[in-house]
Amino acid sequence: MRSVVYGITGGAFIATPRTAHAPLHAYYRAATRIATVFALLADVSMFVLGGDLKRRERISARLGDVLSQLYLISATLKRFEDEGRQEDDLPLVRWGVEDSLYRAQQALDGVLANYPNRLAAGLVRVLAFPFGLPHREPSDRLGSAIAELMQTPGAARNRLVSDSYVPHPDVDALGYGELVFELNPRFTQIEQKLREAVKARRLEPMPQSVVQLGAWADAALQQGLIDADERRVLDEYARYAAHVVKVDDFPADFDLLASLQRRKDALETALEVAL
Repeated sequence: MRSVVYGITGGAFIATPRTAHAPLHAYYRAATRIATVFALLADVSMFVLGGDLKRRERISARLGDVLSQLYLISATLKRFEDEGRQEDDLPLVRWGVEDSLYRAQQALDGVLANYPNRLAAGLVRVLAFPFGLPHREPSDRLGSAIAELMQTPGAARNRLVSDSYVPHPDVDALGYGELVFELNPRFTQIEQKLREAVKARRLEPMPQSVVQLGAWADAALQQGLIDADERRVLDEYARYAAHVVKVDDFPADFDLLASLQRRKDALETALEVAL
């Protein structure tokens, strides 16, 4: 009965936790609706298929996918609440929940599309989704917001990667990439500030090589276009970036000629000693 009511009303009247963040109430309702359809389909499958369900591995796997996505939704919403409802994290929450809702819906649709009992599948589809499938993939705009958040140093990104390995430059050279990343907003701000001077031909265009960046920054400092602190930022950025792009260097022949020459010299020395 609940599946019928939720299907007709779109879950508009589903109760949500009183302590939940109001802008996310729609996600709580959507997750409850998906969970109700999952329960209905699981009960129908046990009644119609019985023990044959375990041999219908694709159907049981899709049902498992639905359960997994529901777990991800609940974990995402709970983490948002546990971390104090950080507003900066809302794009991450929205993308994660919308993606899981869509994947769960597609898994349910896959079960119904491949259900061996077509009558039962049609009945469940009409009861659960009388007006079609309600969820879509996260929008490109939301994806762009996520990308911007992940590429901007700040508290939101730090919370996202808090349990991830972040290399330290003293241990792993990849750590210099993180240092460059942290300096990038300030570097970009300074570079944009100097664009007007470049347009006015008071300063040469910024060099593409990080090796030449120091001389360019010195020229800007001498003209009073930047202060000492901004000069320090440019210097640190150039130094860290040089470590990032630095790679192991080998000659084209991998020292083959030098190795042959050393072998030849050793043989000649051995012959001289022998004679």
